[in-house]
Amino acid sequence: MPFRILSLTLIICAALTGQQQAVERKFALRSLTVRGNRAYTREQILAVSGLQLGQQVAKPEFDAARDKILATGMFETVGYQFGPGPGGQGYAANFDIVEIAGRFPVQFESLGAPTPEIEAFLKSKNPLYSPMLPGTKAVVEYYKRLIEEFLAAQDKPVRIVGEVIPTGKDEFKILFRSADGLPPVSHVTFSGNKEISTITLQNAINDVAFGTPFTRDHFRALLDNQIRPLYDAKGLIRVKFPMFTTEPDPKIKGVVVHVTVEEGVPYKLRKVTITGAAPELLGNAKLKTGSLANFDDVNQGLDRVKTELKREGYMEVRGSTDRVVDDKEHAVDVVLQLEQGPLFTMGKLTIAGLDLNGEPVVRKLWGIQEGKPFNSKYPDYFLQRIREDGMFDGLGSTKATTKTDDITHVVDVTLTFGSSPKPAPKKRRQDQEDQEKPTITSPPWI
Repeated sequence: MPFRILSLTLIICAALTGQQQAVERKFALRSLTVRGNRAYTREQILAVSGLQLGQQVAKPEFDAARDKILATGMFETVGYQFGPGPGGQGYAANFDIVEIAGRFPVQFESLGAPTPEIEAFLKSKNPLYSPMLPGTKAVVEYYKRLIEEFLAAQDKPVRIVGEVIPTGKDEFKILFRSADGLPPVSHVTFSGNKEISTITLQNAINDVAFGTPFTRDHFRALLDNQIRPLYDAKGLIRVKFPMFTTEPDPKIKGVVVHVTVEEGVPYKLRKVTITGAAPELLGNAKLKTGSLANFDDVNQGLDRVKTELKREGYMEVRGSTDRVVDDKEHAVDVVLQLEQGPLFTMGKLTIAGLDLNGEPVVRKLWGIQEGKPFNSKYPDYFLQRIREDGMFDGLGSTKATTKTDDITHVVDVTLTFGSSPKPAPKKRRQDQEDQEKPTITSPPWI
């Protein structure tokens, strides 16, 4: 090897070695932040990481902290950056996380130990534990093993089953129970019901109860989630299920559950208010006070308010309802509770598949300016209007895709046109009204 090449090789190796040593050189951790967290606090996440301010750290310590956070199963991705701290002293670090979407309530049944004791143990093992958990297989298995560990330490060794089960329409919970055989529900009967037919009640409960192991707590939760909403829609908000009994099914292996219903009297909707959002949005709910307290209507009203907020750029808005019941007057006041979340804005618009003549036409019609609130339903609506208005000859498939930055809350949109369409010939001269409306705006229902 010529001397010059050898010298250059040695210089490069020395430089790379120096960079690696610089990265792995330990300094005191001066600051540590977390971005992207919503369900979990900074303190909870840092407790899991094992990092502490003042600790001597370098890349291996940050790698280990990242792995500990990922190992909880609560996050889709975990990344970090670190560099010189304030005034060039020590390290300043930041963790960027993406939480797993969708968390479900947790319930414990037939485990032979009080729920508060089980939860205290789980919290001691993992600071991120809460009564709401992601329903992934990894998370459920992780906590199943911890519960078995807890029960074994209490001299109550039990094999545990952890599963995500339905509790209502689009509603689920995570149930941890003993794996010892429990009789499944084979059939449900009702008595005392007048306003709602037995067959309607049976259809509502059997969809989620049939074949599930019977425990009283679980079955009562099914009644609350499946049957109670049917009565809520009729203003019978004080419906009760004071008694249910079981007997072996003579035809198949399982139990028949007999439910007694006390329907009560109907209640009126007296007052509706809103929190967490502008009061004028209440008009979007279109709820009429003084009428029957139909909670199907109330929930639809909440959805209408959420839809309006999504149009305004609050793509992650959440909502719930709270009720204040006046049993003396048989009236109920409803509060629509909103959590708007971050405001998402329009970023870059990319148009693919059009030539130099077609792209400017589409770009001019696009109705959301960069930096303005983003309406998640607008891209598909825009393409639908392009097709309905016959703007292009030979228009093939079209597709709108979005890319969301969860940190900056900016949404980039790509509109893809297939088959290389050409602008359609104009059938008439564009009049002044057309020139004054150069964009396709969102209709009020989007």
